Amino acid sequence: MPTSTSTAVIAIASFKLNYSFNIVLYMRRLISSVGILFLITACSSPDPIEDYASRPDFDQLPVFEIEQLFEISDFNDGDFFASVTQVVSGEDGTILVSDSQAKKIYLFDETGAYLSYLGGEGAGPGEFRQIGRVSLLAPDTLQAVDWQLARITFFSLQDGNWTAVKYHDRPSGAREYGSDIFFTFDGLYPRENGYLARFNSSFTPVDTATHSFAYYSKLDFDLQQAENQEYYMHVVTKPVVNREGVRSVSVMSLPESHRTHYSNTADGFKISNWSGNNQIIISHITRGDSSSFKFASNRVPFLDEEIRAIIDRQIPDPENSMFSRDQTREALPKYRGFSRQLILDDLERIWILTRPFQVDDPEWLIYSKSGNLLAAAPHPGGTVSQIKNNRMYVRLSTPDGEPAFGAYRLHE
Repeated sequence: MPTSTSTAVIAIASFKLNYSFNIVLYMRRLISSVGILFLITACSSPDPIEDYASRPDFDQLPVFEIEQLFEISDFNDGDFFASVTQVVSGEDGTILVSDSQAKKIYLFDETGAYLSYLGGEGAGPGEFRQIGRVSLLAPDTLQAVDWQLARITFFSLQDGNWTAVKYHDRPSGAREYGSDIFFTFDGLYPRENGYLARFNSSFTPVDTATHSFAYYSKLDFDLQQAENQEYYMHVVTKPVVNREGVRSVSVMSLPESHRTHYSNTADGFKISNWSGNNQIIISHITRGDSSSFKFASNRVPFLDEEIRAIIDRQIPDPENSMFSRDQTREALPKYRGFSRQLILDDLERIWILTRPFQVDDPEWLIYSKSGNLLAAAPHPGGTVSQIKNNRMYVRLSTPDGEPAFGAYRLHE
């Protein structure tokens, strides 16, 4: 059963940031002046959870088999993807593949046969300048966020065809929290009587080791604010530096053990994991209550040559850097992340891409929201975009490095 979360996770409703931003502003100017291309966001690694090494008994655990149905990198007699950013399957089985560089959403049937595309470059109806999040808000409703046009296009499945049906200006991020905290709109998530809009911070205060900093706002179906309240979600390890000082040490281009994975449920929960440990946090976005459980995953130490390469990349000129290489080494984690990806399937099972204990171990572990280990599955490679109807949709690269996507059937 899950346990209450520690102080590592804080969910604060109606939170007003009271930090003084003088230090932050000073540091940003100083960083800019010496040409450092990264910002300061995190510090020393927390101690890993002790029971990370509990290898599951896979002989007693159901393990999915995966069957590749198809892999597609070229289609329609000579077309290629410029990029593959997201892959989702609609209610009718249509597979929608967003290509942010081509400004299109390509449509394939459930067998992988090419059908048509949505969008194209432009500012007219159904067109895009810069595609952001593409996801299903309902089985027959697709949202496509356009960063440059600052709008959301809603596509609806009507008479067997996906059609652009309405447009909204995308919600704007909060600005009243200080000159150095800005938020960018990430996307909408369905809720009863409307949506939850998620905003991600574009800059994080230097005096907190915040690896995920976002807020949610309740909107109605017309994207109007449903209540005058915002819900902040933090994943925090420990303070980086006392307020008296400005010599915080950390790196924005963080190694993989300093990442946060998250997914949102249909009933208002955020499921997240900071990849520096093996703990899943389940937090209700608007109520603030939360629970957690631990998952089994191996850990892999960084090699000395890898650490040296990271330090050389981050501190190319120690004489003109505000941070020393020794400070940077001290801030870097000792281990690679416990988790590599987190996916919520259509049955709201939590799929965690872990680090195997043995070479032949399945890499995906599947948990219930109450923390029960249900099953395991091998990883086909690439990045899993969606798991639905016992199918796994994956973003891939061909051996030649061309963008592609694939579909796999899961057999229990």
